[in-house]
Amino acid sequence: MRFSIFFLLYYCLILPVIAQQIQLPEDWKNAPAVIHESIEEVTVDASGKFTVRKKLKATILKTDANSLAVLSVPYSKSIKVKNITGEATDLQGKIIYKFKKSDIQDYSNFSSFSVYEDNRVKVLDIQQHRLPYTVSFDYELEYPNLYYIPSWIPQPYTKIPVQKASIRYSIPSDKTIRFFSKTISDDFKSEKKEGDKIVYAWEMQDLNPVKVEPLASRDSQSYHHLLVSPAEFVYDGFAGTLNSWEEMGVWFYKLNQGKRELPQKTMDDVKQIISGLDSDLEKIQALYQYMQNKTRYVSIQLGLGGLMPFDAMNVEKNGFGDCKALSNYMGALLDVAGIENYYTLIHGGGAPRKVYPEFTADYFNHVILAVPQKDGDYLFLECTDQNNPFGYLSDFTSDRYALLITPEGGKLVRTPKYGYAQNIQIHKFNFNLSESGDVQGTIQLVAKALQAENNRLLGMGRAGEQDRKKWVQSMYKLPSMTILTYSFDVFPAPIPEATFEASIQAKYFGSLTGNRLFFQPNQFNTLRSSLTSAENRMTDFEIVMGFIDEDEFNFSFPQGYSVENLPKSISVETSFGYFKNEYQLHDTGMVLHRKVEMRDGVYEGALFKEYVGFLSLVEQADKAKIVLKRN
Repeated sequence: MRFSIFFLLYYCLILPVIAQQIQLPEDWKNAPAVIHESIEEVTVDASGKFTVRKKLKATILKTDANSLAVLSVPYSKSIKVKNITGEATDLQGKIIYKFKKSDIQDYSNFSSFSVYEDNRVKVLDIQQHRLPYTVSFDYELEYPNLYYIPSWIPQPYTKIPVQKASIRYSIPSDKTIRFFSKTISDDFKSEKKEGDKIVYAWEMQDLNPVKVEPLASRDSQSYHHLLVSPAEFVYDGFAGTLNSWEEMGVWFYKLNQGKRELPQKTMDDVKQIISGLDSDLEKIQALYQYMQNKTRYVSIQLGLGGLMPFDAMNVEKNGFGDCKALSNYMGALLDVAGIENYYTLIHGGGAPRKVYPEFTADYFNHVILAVPQKDGDYLFLECTDQNNPFGYLSDFTSDRYALLITPEGGKLVRTPKYGYAQNIQIHKFNFNLSESGDVQGTIQLVAKALQAENNRLLGMGRAGEQDRKKWVQSMYKLPSMTILTYSFDVFPAPIPEATFEASIQAKYFGSLTGNRLFFQPNQFNTLRSSLTSAENRMTDFEIVMGFIDEDEFNFSFPQGYSVENLPKSISVETSFGYFKNEYQLHDTGMVLHRKVEMRDGVYEGALFKEYVGFLSLVEQADKAKIVLKRN
């Protein structure tokens, strides 16, 4: 209890005093830290090499900002660390940590899924136990070419205000660097000539903490961001230009030249596999399965800074590769079959990086393969997952920009979007409810598209028995559940489908009190929301993944019991969704028909309160209980 009182006093009494000591504006007084200055200098030499010097000074007010006192500097064989220093002081400027070179720790920046990397990281941790304190860091890196030239985010943490942030790009006058921003106006920019160089500089001051509203749309980014990219560069002897997507594609096409040769035996295997198959689609699918069965994914961060794929011969020999190598290998198989295909750059992840079509730059961190179709569209192949259905992209690479690397250059396209009408989950539950509140019965599930990824359902087709049972326990969290029988099926396709059937029994599904039996029919697919509506919402909101859930719960009641209380049926239609809960009694029990439609899209902020209310309605309806009474 004493600790609780201490922290209450600290946040209510001490922090405001500290805020006055360092003269914080009213809007900053609840911030976990303040960045006093963040200064970056990028200096390019005549060869295209450049250095980046960064200085940071920040006062840490709360423990959840202690990460600001840990400096991590990634480097590699090509990116060199020239200098690192750090210092910590109290609010009066008294040094409480003095830098020692021996305090810098050096680690391999080795991913758990990687077998080859030359990446490392230097870490200087100067966290202090007593708050508040001020940290200062100064470090410098040397980069080999302009391809790496950094962009600028003056306020990297939305909750932490910044008093002053600046960056300078000192560029030889014969080199061209391109700058682009939707969120930083030219009012913050200056340009001047210093000797044989041109200096481009930006400075921003008094950046308030940014309140990121829940479900803010991906297009309503509120943080400041300056994108930077070279017009021309030379990377390990490969000269390139980035003035257009076409030019970027030309350079990547050069990197991949001569990397698709295969052994004669493999080419013979390809011809045998596709013999007798009539359509290109059948041939592509057969070769995709061949590739999946023959290879596995590992991360390899070598070869021209991790940009150049290992050749197809290497994958053939070792049986593994990263996204670049496996996509290149799959392309080599299709080349033998005479099927046109394109190595394709994309940003992989659940939250795709925003790509500005009007500004060419390397936004990408992943590679897939694209096969042009007769209708002008593309079939995309994810080559790193042995369980991935043919032609399916998942939420890792769907609905975003991708850059096709064609012989004519780069072509920016969008990958398919899986809308709510495709992301379907259908459940049928048939249970006998006993007088003691136990249930026994069957579960049937059909899931399609993104819904087939729930709890990694698509991977259960090849999973072992232990993993399958874990999936059932995780998906259906019933007390004391016993799985009697179960089966999984996966139907691979560009819109995949997965099915599951099981017979189970579970105790304590309902509770008996006197002559009444209480139970919640939907304990399997309930909606939970922590969203609250705020007055004066500023931004639009976005439902990124839409879906349709259809559930049928069929219960047979114990003999001698009838319904005393049945929840009311509900049907609600909105612009962003639909919900129905319909109860029907029959001779031996009842059926609950439940349907939820959540329609993906961007909606006006004014509708957010209605959306929160809709979710609350669904949540409350899912919790509704039925009361049975012994006759």
